[in-house]
Order: sequence, then C-alpha cells, then structure tokens
Amino acid sequence: MRPPSRRVMTRLLAVAAVLVVAIATMLVLRLLRDEPPAAADGPAADVPRDVYAFLSEHELGVVRDATVVGRQLGTYAGAPHWTTDGRYAFAVSAGSGGEQVVAIDWAGTVTSVPCGCRTAAPGPGGRIVWVTGGKLMSLAPGTTAAQVDPRAVPPPPPAAFDPAAVGTDGERVFLAQETVASASISSDALLAVAAGGKVDTIEADTGTIVLMRQSAVDRDAPVAYTVEHRDDACRIRRDVHLLAGNGLVTVTDAKAAGGDGRDAGRSVDDIWWGRDGRLYATMSSWRCVQSPSSERESVGPHALWRLDGGAWVAVEGTASRAWRQLAADHLAVIETDGALYSERGGQRTHLADKVVAIHAPPVAGPADSAITPRGRPVPTAAPLVITPDGVGAVRLGAPLSGAERAGLVHAREDGDCTTWEGQGELEGMTVYPDRAGNASYIWIVDGDLKTANGMGIGTPVKDLRATYGPAVREYVSPSTDLYRGYFVDEAGNSIVFLTGGTDAVQKILIGPTEPMQGFVDAGEVYC
Repeated sequence: MRPPSRRVMTRLLAVAAVLVVAIATMLVLRLLRDEPPAAADGPAADVPRDVYAFLSEHELGVVRDATVVGRQLGTYAGAPHWTTDGRYAFAVSAGSGGEQVVAIDWAGTVTSVPCGCRTAAPGPGGRIVWVTGGKLMSLAPGTTAAQVDPRAVPPPPPAAFDPAAVGTDGERVFLAQETVASASISSDALLAVAAGGKVDTIEADTGTIVLMRQSAVDRDAPVAYTVEHRDDACRIRRDVHLLAGNGLVTVTDAKAAGGDGRDAGRSVDDIWWGRDGRLYATMSSWRCVQSPSSERESVGPHALWRLDGGAWVAVEGTASRAWRQLAADHLAVIETDGALYSERGGQRTHLADKVVAIHAPPVAGPADSAITPRGRPVPTAAPLVITPDGVGAVRLGAPLSGAERAGLVHAREDGDCTTWEGQGELEGMTVYPDRAGNASYIWIVDGDLKTANGMGIGTPVKDLRATYGPAVREYVSPSTDLYRGYFVDEAGNSIVFLTGGTDAVQKILIGPTEPMQGFVDAGEVYC
C-alpha cells in the first residue's frame, strides 16, 4: 500500500486545520457568551445519607451525623439550599461587605462569592443561580468566578425589583417576579426560563413566592413551592402549590392545619420531599386577637404535616420548628425554642441554637418507605396539680416545647412579649418564659386548678392558714395593703396566693421565691 501523496497530505492537513479553527471558534463564542458548560442533573451517587445543612440567625453550617463539619458566620435570611447534585449547601449572607453566596461542601470547605443578590437558588447541572443587574448569574460551587447564564431575564414592571431565582426543574430556571412595586401588596408572577430563551408564565399573579423544593427521589414528582398572602401584620396565610410536568398548578388543601378564617393566619415554615417519596411541611396557625396589630394566639402549634392526595394530614408527635428524617433511626429536628438536635439510635446531640431552618441534600432513589417520619411519643399527661415546681407537665425551668407537644399550652405573641397560654383544663393560666424558652413564672387568674390539698382560686384565707399552719407566711406590699401574698415555700420556689384586698384567693403565682415580692408589690406579672 502506497503512502498518500504530498497533494493528499496537504488537503488532509487543510481539513484538519479548518476543524481545529471551527472548534476553537465555538469555544471562544461560548466563553464570550459566558455560557455554563452542560452537566448531567440530579444527585451524585455518593451523596452521604447522614449529611444536612442548618441556618441560624448568625451562621450557615453543615452536619455529618452528629458533628458540625463546617460553618460560616454571617447574617442570613430564608432557608438553606443544596445544589441539585447534592454536593454543596449554600445560602446568601448580607454583611458590611455586601451580599455573598456562601457554599459549604460535605467536608466542611467554605467558599464565598460576591453576588449583589437578595436570594440564590439551585440551578441546572449542580450550579447556583441568582439575578443581579437584570442578568442571570451561574456559579459552579467551589469556584470563585460566576458566569452570565445565556438565559434572558425578562425586564421587571416599572419601579419593581429584578426577579429572584427560586429554583429549577433540572432544565429550566424558575424566577419570582413581583408584579406590583408596593411594600403592602404581596403579588408575584412565577416564570420559567429555558436554555433556549423561551419564557413560560406559570402563574401570572399569585402571592409572594417564598420557598421552592424539587424531588430527587421521584423525578416525575411535581415541583412544590410556598406562596404567602398578607393582609396585615397578623392576617398572613401561606399555601403550598404544586407544579406538574404538564404545566398545571394545583393548590393543596391545608384546612386541617387551621388559619383559613377571616381573622386568622397560617405559616408554612418549611417544605421538603422525604426519602420515602412523600411531601412534608412544617405548619402552624393562629387567631388574630386584634387586627391589624401583630398580636396573635396560637391555634395549631408548629408541627409536621404530610401531603396525602391533595390534602395535608398531621404526623402525630412532631411538634417542632423543622424536621428531617435522614434514615429510619436518624432524625434532625429544630425544637420550638430554636435548638437543633441530631437524634440517632437513642442518642440525642445538641448542635446549635437560634436555628431557623434545616435542609438535607437530594439523594438518588428509589424511595424507601422505612425512612418515613413517625414522630416521637407524646408525653404522658401528669396530674394537673399546683405545686411549687409547676402545674402538670409545665415545670419551672423546663422547655415549654414538651408541654406544647402534649397540647397543654400554646404560644401567644404580643409585640416583643411572648407568653404561653394554657389550653383545656389549663385555661386561665399564663406561663412566662425565660430567654431560652423555659418556663420562668406561672400566673393563674381563673379556672379550677388546685394544690394537692385543695387550695385554689376562691379558697378563703382562713382555710390557707388552717391547711398550711406555720408553713404559710404573709407578705403585705408597702405601697398598699390591698396587695397581700400568702407564700408557701419549697426548695427555692413558692406558691403565692394573692387576695387583692379580699378574704379569699383571687390569683396564684408560681415561681422562684426571691423575686416574688416584687410581683406582689406590682400586683401583676410582666415580661
């Protein structure tokens, strides 16, 4: 076989040169357009099953099992996210140096990239996306240079903010665009922007879009997102919407969680797709005491709910701020006081305080029914008897979250003061918490609660003296003899029977002995 002639070789070399130039030109054009390289979407096969992220008032952290492996201080808002490949947790921190996207990987390695953005969200191909200056930016986590994504961002309405990136379905990027430039009107349009430039309007006019989550276990599952409707500082209602693959949007039924009345509200603080393939949400509801003020009384405490068909059903024994079932025997939970715990094999580890949200990375399917949240046992009811240590399961110095799970109390917010009001047989009782959320003082103004020997509201003073003898001591306020307290002390705490200038008990106060005289002098308990 003869070697190719010089003329053939010359032509082959020319063709090769043209191909090289063409490939180089394509690469240059791609760089000039700042187009991110394509990547397969979905969770990596090696995503650890015991990892999750948390966001507190002052830091973003990543946990492996029961150890915080990485954390970054900052001023954060909203919720943490994971990239679609499950490799990086991230959130936006706003500090003196401007907004930054902070990302932490499984090993705890932290990277921060300036973004000039209000929010960031998971994007296709394991990237992080956000909008700034009317452009969609795309970042490969672990790097420090964001690129301009070729997807065109529709211009906002006059005087309105740029849209915010809220999530992805693995191909398109979802944007929430406010439709009215107003601080008092909550109205967003949900847009989907495809790589080819096509923009679909999913919802033209809905409430404020707060949080979006995509299922990794079932790629055919709808995209879930929360929508907030706000009338005033108390009448706030959040719903969960589902976007199906065919573009249809449905609003799930949350009536069972409460908060649908005229003077009522409901919060959906968290939504997540469980590793059992089901959708879960943490919800609470309240009654507005006096609109338009923010004063409210709790109706349904923070607890976990599961979507069953199109309606939400409660998961018993899950009263908490947030809940993640990582494995059949592994649970991450934020208690109602903001404390984060990891629970596994009977071991409970406290990891952080003032935590507002947690989130676990997507893991490859299939769904596992063994990883279904089943809740914890509801505490057995203690006798509802007044003692110097408290009433029933409401104990001085103990977290009020346990009493809330038992249905004994609910939170009531009034400005900067939060109290816990008794329910059912404890109605007429108010509990004042300390800064850690533990019961500090108990104030009883009504009801049939009594001590073990029958002393309660309406008991004559002569019966107090006859029952307790020398164990009861009388204190008279120096400001007015109308304020009289009869103290029964025990181990540093006291039951104080207040008569208010009558011959019978009008109110009862339970708390540490030392500061009690001040409350008697004032004639009331205060935050």
